[in-house]
Amino acid sequence: MKKTPEKIYGKLFVLFFLISYCSKKIPEWIESPYKRFDERRFIVGVGTGESPKISDSSARNEILKQIKVKIKEMVEEETHLRSEDKGRTVSIQEFAHRKFGESAEGILKGAIIKERFYDSKNKVWYSLAVIDKDKIAFAASEKLNESDMEALGILKKIEREIEEEGKIDYQKVLMAISSAEKIIENTTENKIILELLGRKHTLISEEKIKDIKDKIESPDVKVEGTENLPNPISEIHISAKAYSDEKPITGLPITVKINEVFGRKEITLSTDGRGYASLYQIVFLKPGENQIEIISGKGKTQVFNVKVERCSFGIQADFNFLKEKTSQCLTNAGIRAEEIRDEKASDKEKSSEIKIIGDIKSRVNYSGKNFAGEDIFISETSIKLDFRNTKGEKVYEKNFLGRGIGKRKEESVLSSLENALGQMCEGKISITGKELDLLIKKLNL
Repeated sequence: MKKTPEKIYGKLFVLFFLISYCSKKIPEWIESPYKRFDERRFIVGVGTGESPKISDSSARNEILKQIKVKIKEMVEEETHLRSEDKGRTVSIQEFAHRKFGESAEGILKGAIIKERFYDSKNKVWYSLAVIDKDKIAFAASEKLNESDMEALGILKKIEREIEEEGKIDYQKVLMAISSAEKIIENTTENKIILELLGRKHTLISEEKIKDIKDKIESPDVKVEGTENLPNPISEIHISAKAYSDEKPITGLPITVKINEVFGRKEITLSTDGRGYASLYQIVFLKPGENQIEIISGKGKTQVFNVKVERCSFGIQADFNFLKEKTSQCLTNAGIRAEEIRDEKASDKEKSSEIKIIGDIKSRVNYSGKNFAGEDIFISETSIKLDFRNTKGEKVYEKNFLGRGIGKRKEESVLSSLENALGQMCEGKISITGKELDLLIKKLNL
């Protein structure tokens, strides 16, 4: 039977293939793989195995080992420990695996088997795997550029809207930034790939986001308002205008922090269509200089100073411990707490007298047995302070609530009462057994 040229060439190819793999001469790349490949551009790995498939896999693992060495160096430069959001501390190895694991595998997919050699004497296959850093870096950069342009498109659109409307809609800008950040977040693997390959890539959209955030989260804020109050309990007016690049910022959260006599008050406002946020509030401030904090956006703080005039206070309550505690709180704030009629007070102070009427209510919310079969009582006590001017008009009100538990009714009521008093201000006072019995009797507990 006559052989065709195709069959002859086919046999010659197979023969050549076997000779090349089964040659007794060990190729140079087995001992010195980087002699043929510049390590600045290539990552090379040589693997061995009983079959080409096993030696190919071994060669890729050798490349992976080199990548892991690079990962270890990068992680150690950052920190030796990382904490997860849930508060659990993780090791370097776990952190490295989470951050770089998928990216390392992504690089490994670009590995190409360039050479194979079969050592017939030792019956071992050798494989040479090669990764072209430039090729992988180019592909990763292309994907990053596509995402960068997409994110920039969103940011430029919101910038155009700001110019057209002549104002900055805070919430709308935050939504645009969030959308752009999600696009950038999806590029993390490609950024890490470039980092592992020793390449740098800057996203223009990241810089743009930072610039926009700085403008809306640390805006210019002009604060105006009542700088002088005739007495500690007065209505205060504060107005804050937020703007950036001379454009008003609408929907911007403004937090006003006021240190009052009976604790700190925080009020959250939002700027209107003109960039203004206004506060009209009855406050109880200490006499003298007071500093009110105005916090805009993510934390820019300004201080607004308010000067308060003095006046005398009178306290009326059925229980001495409540009079004593109220007086203690006022004294701590530098306020005189005396009888309503004070002959030593000036005419100005007399006309500004404020009467404080204290009232207490308690109740037993639960009585029964605990898990050990012991008696248990749970009580609740509320303290109400009414502040009235010389005309008898209510000008201010403050309420305090305390809860307590005890094995006896008296214990639970005392505990809830002490907790309510503790919320008024710092400092302890004594409650006599007689007063406690009087309270329980008066409230029919």
